[in-house]
Amino acid sequence: MKVNFGDETRTFKSLDGEVLRQNRFEVLVVMKASEIAGEQVLDVKQAAKILENNNEKFSDLFDDSGKPVTLRMICVDVLNSPGKEDKKLDGNERYERFKLAERIHGCEESGEIEITAEKVSLLKKLIAESQYTNVVLGQAYRWLEDDEKVEEEKVAKEKEKAAKKEAKKETEEEAKS
Repeated sequence: MKVNFGDETRTFKSLDGEVLRQNRFEVLVVMKASEIAGEQVLDVKQAAKILENNNEKFSDLFDDSGKPVTLRMICVDVLNSPGKEDKKLDGNERYERFKLAERIHGCEESGEIEITAEKVSLLKKLIAESQYTNVVLGQAYRWLEDDEKVEEEKVAKEKEKAAKKEAKKETEEEAKS
């Protein structure tokens, strides 16, 4: 099934319709705290305490690039973010997630890539388990499900077309006999 990750209309919006922007500040705080701690820090509050205890200035980390949050960004993020079950996954499963993230990230020009229904289900599961709000989850699900429905409708139409063609062929053969 094809999923469109590049369509600019798939930019997340608040319930008021305003474009959600990437909050790079939190990402940078967590990255800097992880660097100081020597291990991965996932909690922003914990990261802030680490920076504070090490006399780091938050203003040095501020970045308001404010890129719009897209379906592509969210999917790549959840595929690459450590989840609850990552400790249970073997290296091959984690590598498969990385490869999918790479494909989604690299589809900027065409926007669409072919992925299985199982991969769509994985994306939906990872988004649900992530830190993203219900506003983001709802829109992501809608877009992923719409693509799934479009693909199902396409397959159904192809089957219907093939059945009509077969019925027509049988009718023509009966008429000849």
